[in-house]
Amino acid sequence: MRDFFFIRAGLWASVLLVLILVLSSTSDAAVTPRTIITQTSSDPQSQQHIFQPNAGQKAGNDYRRARGTDQKAVQWDKYSMIIAGKRTFFFSVEFHPWRLPVPGLWRDVLDKVKAAGFNCVSIYTHWGLMQPTPDPASLNFEGMHNLGAFLDLAKEVGLFVIVRPGPYINAETTAGGMATWTTRLNVTLRTNATEFEQAWTPYLSAIADVVKPRQIVWDGDSPGKGVSGGSVIAVQADNEYHSGPTRDAYIRSLVKFYKDRDFWVPITYNDIGQQNSFVDIVDLWGLDSYPLGFDCSHPEKWQQIPDDYLARHERTNPDEPFIIPEWQGGSYDPYGGEGYGACAQLTGPAFTKLATEAMLAQRVTWLSFYMGYGGTNWGALAAPDVYSSYDYAASISESRQLTPKYGAVKALAHLIRSFPDLAKTERVSVDKRKDGLMVSELRNPDSKAAFYFIRHIDAASHKRTKYQLNITTSQGVRTLPAISRADSGLVLNGRSSLVICTDRILPGGHHLLYTTASIFYAGAIDGIDTIVMYANPEDGQIETAFANPFDDAHADVKAAKGPYKLSVMHPANETLLHFDLPQVSTSAPAKEGEDDVSWLYFDFGGAPLLLVYARDTAIERMQASGLATGANAGFDNFWDLGSTEEVVLSYLSEPGLVRSSTYGDDGRSLFLTGQTNTSTTFLRFVGRWGVQQIFWNGDEVQVLERDGPVVTVGLPGPSKQVIEWRPPVLEELSWMYADSLPELNDGFDADKEMVPANKTSADTSNPFFSSPIVQTQDQVLFASEYGFHGNFIVWRGSFDIQGRDEGSIGDGLELHLQGGKFFAYSVWLNGRFLGSAYGDKAHGAVRKTFDFDPEKDIEQGEKNTIVIVMDHTGIEMEYGDLPIGLDGSAADLPADAKVSTDRYEAVKLPRGIIAYDFVHSRKKQHTRPQGSKLRIPKVTWHVAGNLGGEQSPDRVRSHLNEGGLYGERQGWHLPGAVLNSSAASTWEHRSPFTSSLKGKAGVGFFRTEFVLDVPEFDTHDVALAFVAPPTRRSPKAPLPRYRALLFVNGWQVGKYVPDLGPQNVYPVPQGILDYNGTNTLAVAIWNMEERSAGDGADGQTGMGTLGTGGLRLEVVARWKGAPGDGRDVIEVNNPGWEELRGQVL
Repeated sequence: MRDFFFIRAGLWASVLLVLILVLSSTSDAAVTPRTIITQTSSDPQSQQHIFQPNAGQKAGNDYRRARGTDQKAVQWDKYSMIIAGKRTFFFSVEFHPWRLPVPGLWRDVLDKVKAAGFNCVSIYTHWGLMQPTPDPASLNFEGMHNLGAFLDLAKEVGLFVIVRPGPYINAETTAGGMATWTTRLNVTLRTNATEFEQAWTPYLSAIADVVKPRQIVWDGDSPGKGVSGGSVIAVQADNEYHSGPTRDAYIRSLVKFYKDRDFWVPITYNDIGQQNSFVDIVDLWGLDSYPLGFDCSHPEKWQQIPDDYLARHERTNPDEPFIIPEWQGGSYDPYGGEGYGACAQLTGPAFTKLATEAMLAQRVTWLSFYMGYGGTNWGALAAPDVYSSYDYAASISESRQLTPKYGAVKALAHLIRSFPDLAKTERVSVDKRKDGLMVSELRNPDSKAAFYFIRHIDAASHKRTKYQLNITTSQGVRTLPAISRADSGLVLNGRSSLVICTDRILPGGHHLLYTTASIFYAGAIDGIDTIVMYANPEDGQIETAFANPFDDAHADVKAAKGPYKLSVMHPANETLLHFDLPQVSTSAPAKEGEDDVSWLYFDFGGAPLLLVYARDTAIERMQASGLATGANAGFDNFWDLGSTEEVVLSYLSEPGLVRSSTYGDDGRSLFLTGQTNTSTTFLRFVGRWGVQQIFWNGDEVQVLERDGPVVTVGLPGPSKQVIEWRPPVLEELSWMYADSLPELNDGFDADKEMVPANKTSADTSNPFFSSPIVQTQDQVLFASEYGFHGNFIVWRGSFDIQGRDEGSIGDGLELHLQGGKFFAYSVWLNGRFLGSAYGDKAHGAVRKTFDFDPEKDIEQGEKNTIVIVMDHTGIEMEYGDLPIGLDGSAADLPADAKVSTDRYEAVKLPRGIIAYDFVHSRKKQHTRPQGSKLRIPKVTWHVAGNLGGEQSPDRVRSHLNEGGLYGERQGWHLPGAVLNSSAASTWEHRSPFTSSLKGKAGVGFFRTEFVLDVPEFDTHDVALAFVAPPTRRSPKAPLPRYRALLFVNGWQVGKYVPDLGPQNVYPVPQGILDYNGTNTLAVAIWNMEERSAGDGADGQTGMGTLGTGGLRLEVVARWKGAPGDGRDVIEVNNPGWEELRGQVL
């Protein structure tokens, strides 16, 4: 631990800190002011501000609330939301509980959201997961669908909730979250069509039954008191749509639905592309914004940050707060993308701070990061745009680890908490200066506190700019920096921003006039006014000014050792502190004997002040936790309602988490919870002065130093057993193998094992079936028509050839399949592999002719079979009625589509066989005259998807977890599977790491079991992930084309596509993995090409072979401190073979 001590004023001369007391006039400390305020806004209230104390409208004169309700729990005006009578800035993140299908881990994520300083969480519910069939009885509110449990937990943690149940949610999930069976409805979805309303009504009724009693309630008397109910403060109707007569009527019907059920929280809407859709229909309207887009391939390339949002807002809904329901908190990434590491670089801490402060400068007071925690697209959750991971480069990673972005959003959240005046401001001016800087001034009309937002006009610029700034405070105009020197000037680095806050009167009476540092926290701790500031050491100096002069005659000043120089001046009736920061790189480690944080404590005989100066790289380990005060039963944990006054300021010397802080009943003991990953971590905190005992995760820890209000304790790291524990080596396990494509065999009974694909044009309402390119002998070969909506689909066609004219069938099989972007399919004719075809980013449908030899490959007078294995990469999301065809070309639409595109919805684009034909191959010499008529046989088709389709027996994992491979239908991936050899498949010992499929095209199922004995997992958090070989080698050494599904205890946790990538790491949480028991691991490998044994088939890079060390179970992180402090049971709920197949097969 580095040295840390306090010194009194009389000892200042003996340390490196230099105190210069200069009594001077205002003119000595400032240069001549210059006017910089420029009228560039259309806002009539934007004008040069003259400071007039006590001017402005009184709060509460013009509050609005949801139409049709008298309940005042949720109100608003043009500035911000008013919750239980208190003005509230909603700072939120998005979290999808169903992407973390272990309810026992939800608290861990919510705790981390709360610890960062957020006061709200936004959630989607997933209709497609919760209601697999049209029968309302199939609605599922258990396990990961337990909405009530989630809402109750959010209230317990202390978070408001915005519920977004759709019916459409987008979310990069299949069908945009709509029930997949709605693709068969003979109406345009997301309109006021009766059939569609009848479809969503049972789902939303069930949602409403859960949400309605969990709306927030307020008795309307004392602001912030008398609060009851739940923490739901808004419900969103649908998502990201476009206005139009039938669509407007649809949104009206959704709003009416909630109003008819006496919902009193506002019904909101999130607009896409600032199209002003449905503004007058909903109670509150907002726009989503992703300034950098979703291309992570050039993470160094920034787009510009919009600066016209406020003007748009004031033209659109000026009587409402400026709301951004979705703000770029990361990015999704497609197959073939650069991976979430590149997305994290693109949307990292620098972008997060600059862009979010640019929104604050435009008076946003409701902002939700999409995402806060992304999670996993297990099974068939993903839309074609994304792969198995939905990490999203969010502030909390897929494996629940805190990322560098977490520190950035935490700093923003604490700033907003520290300055309640931000929730009510007018924009005074925007100045786009000649030096390339943009300065926006906001001012609270009541307190007159001001906020100056400084950034480069070109947000992507790397320019380092030295500048001066004029600000208006309660003491008049000031030019910053106030200390006149030869090199005088503030510094703004490229791609950075600064907020200068003025006139913050702290609870103890100290009047912060301004500081040129970024402020992390400003408030009071046990009666001590406290300000935490941070800056980049390259900035060189920090000025902090107080309106009230410090009484040096009675001051008891203490300071931390550190490489800083402090000067104190007294211009007029002010106190000006000046810090010279060390000129070192922000990435350079602190030197021996130095610290990243300096603590200065001033004791003014009853008016104490604590100033904390930190490097910007250290602030991510700082935290100000609000403690419950008992003033609001059930809402004590809410910063805005019950935990504002009592705060504990903490700082960790190493990465970690302070999850919560609570005082004992006697007030002399402090109970802290959190996580650490080293045994050298120390914690400094400021809390109640009289605290004697400190507990960390329930165990008392030693006090190392106690200096004034600052206490330093040592924290334990992971135990020796946890540090030394290693997961099993998968390659050393005993593996079993069975062929998983018996559909190729002559004796395969398709009538028994598959579903007849016997629908015709009379049986389908899919508008695309009438396209002229659909040529399937009037057979509907769309998977969703048979209840199969994702994962691998298997088709088997049979036909007869009569007579001796082998050439009459041609020598080529032309197939046209559609499976979504990046899909693929493989084809066999009478058991002989013909080849594979591949989609890409631009093509979700692929037409290809496969050659065959009619003399060798066709059985005369016998049944012939075509087998196709295809990858269904998800149903398209529905952005509206899009004029696109089966492979993205308008030419593929039916003729009437050029007149009216209303019927041709992207969500109904089929997944399956679009066309098939027997042709003469252009690559061969024909024995018959080219162009002669071919005799096309009638083909009878069967299809296989997940067992039971929409009627899947698996209510825990849902119908989207599995696909149509024979091994999946048999349940070979499930715990306790019975592995009996049969005529269809024979089990043998074979490893996926060596021989695998032996270079042959086909599908193989590999299965093993292993025991986990993670030590002390009740007091530790050990995150695990399966790691496959890296993807996408150089063009000179391309990876073989195969796809592998990874199943853990029955859950499909990942799809591995090595030739596309980028994903090769698959986090699997505790609860799916049994940390203290036997686990089942299955890998289904689909080989899409063939190679000879001499071509690497059995080597480390062979086709369909994982290779030595090719699949590993690795530790992602080891933390001392259980997930969620161990307060929730992490249930292992993995139904096995006996339950799901024993009574079926």
